[in-house]
Amino acid sequence: MDASTPGQEPGGPCGENPPVHCHFGFDMAGLRAARSRGDVLVVVDVLSFSTTVATGTARGVRFHPAGSHRRAEAVSRATGAVLSVSRREPPRAGAYSLSPLSYRDAPAGLEVALRSPNGARMAVLSRGKVAALVVGALVNASAAGAAAAAGARAAGVGVTVLACGERTPGGGRRRFAAEDFLGAGAVIAAVDLPRTGDAEAPVRAFEASREDLEGFLLETESGRELAAAGYREDVVHAARLDSLASVPLLLDGVLRGR
Repeated sequence: MDASTPGQEPGGPCGENPPVHCHFGFDMAGLRAARSRGDVLVVVDVLSFSTTVATGTARGVRFHPAGSHRRAEAVSRATGAVLSVSRREPPRAGAYSLSPLSYRDAPAGLEVALRSPNGARMAVLSRGKVAALVVGALVNASAAGAAAAAGARAAGVGVTVLACGERTPGGGRRRFAAEDFLGAGAVIAAVDLPRTGDAEAPVRAFEASREDLEGFLLETESGRELAAAGYREDVVHAARLDSLASVPLLLDGVLRGR
């Protein structure tokens, strides 16, 4: 398992420094904080990396995360993994993309070099710098949260649930993604550890929205963009809370289901 020497939290509420604590983080600032503490990290990129990886690993697919197309090509050449294609390419047999539904009939043992500027990039940047990395989404929130908590207690470290956010068109600045905030809340709700105030906020958002997750996701900026591009069913699939029990873990640079 990718691991590093667990760090120490500089301080908690009321001057306490609990050995295991659940934190919420966003984008690179959250990732840096998780690495500094040596936490178990849960990467949440609901539309689409996390949902895609949870869906694929439930079928026995293994993913080599890559933040860019160029890096994915290099990984594919080095490992023999199938190179992922653009989601916008016409569906065809043997083509796998960031669409979770492209893995419905994927064979067990398939290896895919999966490019993603959001979730995959965070996974790559965390390798060897956190106690463990779990991929979480709405579809596997309870399983991912429970696994992260168990790993944190075993290692004597905390958990950081990271909302990745969305890169704006053209590779520009990153924007906050409401669906990742909600997905992080679903995962944190299943982490049986003390929470910081920042971690409590997404839990309350999730609890307030859980009766209509599909409607919420379809009205987010990313959800509207996907639906307009013909991928409404991807969004509907991503909203199916706890429909999967797969827990993708990063082991030796590869995401595998547990």
